[in-house]
Amino acid sequence: MWLELSACQAMHGFRTVRDKISAHTEVRYVADKYQLVDIATLGIKWGDLRSTIARMQRIIELIGLIVRNAGFA
Repeated sequence: MWLELSACQAMHGFRTVRDKISAHTEVRYVADKYQLVDIATLGIKWGDLRSTIARMQRIIELIGLIVRNAGFA
């Protein structure tokens, strides 16, 4: 589950958003001016967010079972 999810293109884009936009704003000096990371260049779409969350749910449940030694049910 995790190997497939972590290797997908959308996850790479989401990591970039997390690391360079939402956690800290990364700016790059390009052609004599500063530029922010352009989310449009990351190759992710709104639909990717929904499908990635759906794919992560089972993994998070399993981690919860290990950490708490209990399930939601």
